[in-house]
Amino acid sequence: MTGPPADRSASNRIRTALPGSAPSADELAGRIRALCEIRHPLRKMREELERLRRVGSAPLPLPRTIDEQVRLAGQIQNDLLPDLSADTTPLSVTSLYAPADFVSGDTYDVARLDARYSSFSIADATGHGLPAALLALTVRHALRGRETFNGTSRILEPDEVLTRLNQELCTSNLQQCQFVTALHARFDRQTAQMRWARGGVPYPVLIRPGQPPRLIRSEGGLLGAVEHVAFEVADHVMQTGDLLLFYTDGLEALLLDRSAPRGSDALLRTDWMKSLTEEGAERAFERARALAAEKDPDQWPRDDVTALAIRMA
Repeated sequence: MTGPPADRSASNRIRTALPGSAPSADELAGRIRALCEIRHPLRKMREELERLRRVGSAPLPLPRTIDEQVRLAGQIQNDLLPDLSADTTPLSVTSLYAPADFVSGDTYDVARLDARYSSFSIADATGHGLPAALLALTVRHALRGRETFNGTSRILEPDEVLTRLNQELCTSNLQQCQFVTALHARFDRQTAQMRWARGGVPYPVLIRPGQPPRLIRSEGGLLGAVEHVAFEVADHVMQTGDLLLFYTDGLEALLLDRSAPRGSDALLRTDWMKSLTEEGAERAFERARALAAEKDPDQWPRDDVTALAIRMA
């Protein structure tokens, strides 16, 4: 579904989200299947409306109810994003969330799992519009990294979180929006260690004071494509001033020249990365939001843009 860009000012407000246990495997499969089944009728309805507008003697206005419902879906999706003022001590978190349309196939999550652990996640569902947005919303809850069974909670390893989600996507046999890229990270307050597993998203960037930015590489493929796939766990002990950047590929699409040679480290050589290093996440993310709003659509493959900058205070 296409439309004018969403109002990104709403994406910068404080948001509330309470940590909770992930749904069971059966619940997750059922939710994703039900949500994605609406993609086909929505597309058919949109095509029929466009056909009526073309054949009529005068242009027929798009029914306000449909447009208003899509806008409302985007607002609900925005309101459900997590509250970044929640206690993540000793880390501070800054988010970049710039949907390509009213709703976004990208999402992120920040949650306090217990007194010791916090989790950080990003995900990018295939495509745009309502189907991708609904899948992203469901996936976000599956990436919380904590399960409760018989009243006992357990913190999951990052690769276990992605493995479970991948298996559910594969076995659910989704017809329209079956693929997801994601990263799930877990921070230990006692050891200052950040552990994560990635599936298809770009490599995280580490920025340490006095050193050039560098990628931290680990293996992990697209979720929902192959049932049996391994997700390598990477870890990094956070030191004072360290900043970890987790992001979806929409950021690269926005910042990199389409005609220039690329590589996995191309983002490190951009002026934007220099801004992130020297001016901080808030200023750099403001620049990215402004660029996404102003850039000519012909100059980049318009995509949802999401990033988390996690800094050791």
